[in-house]
Amino acid sequence: MRGNTVPARPIPPGGPNWDVIKTEYVCGSDSLRVLGEKYNIPLTTMMNRCHRGDWAEERRHMKGLAQKAAQADLVASMAEEIRQSDLLDLSNARRIKAAVSRMIDEYEQGQQKLTAADLSVLSNAAERAQRIAKLATGAATTISESNIEVRTQAVALKELSDEELDALEKAAEVMERAKTPQGA
Repeated sequence: MRGNTVPARPIPPGGPNWDVIKTEYVCGSDSLRVLGEKYNIPLTTMMNRCHRGDWAEERRHMKGLAQKAAQADLVASMAEEIRQSDLLDLSNARRIKAAVSRMIDEYEQGQQKLTAADLSVLSNAAERAQRIAKLATGAATTISESNIEVRTQAVALKELSDEELDALEKAAEVMERAKTPQGA
């Protein structure tokens, strides 16, 4: 036995549980050699089962599903970050507009003196605040490439069928059970 390998489990009465072994191979990263050593099964037997059951194709398919799920998590995280940033931008735009309005109100009531240059600065600030608010609410015609990518990834998530989602959940459950020592 090699130094980094898992001690072999005794073969249970009735032979190995091929469903568990297949699931560990299809959903995991262990090689047939490692799994063979783990379950005390010759490598040639493992290779024959793998070939007959087309485990390698299922493994590629599951990895693709796992990648889609990982992308989904990343997309959701990015979308939330963008949403939080947009909310902050909108809040700041409202504060800028409120400050500009307050200064103009004070000017109109004679409480504050403003020069033409001051009014120009206030006008520019109000215009920028309006642009920020439009961008934050999606009303602007310019959408960044990152927002487009997030939306594209969200659409790709909807392409996972219920069957594929169920397969991912089942594989996760079997992998969790396989980690638990037998008899525990």
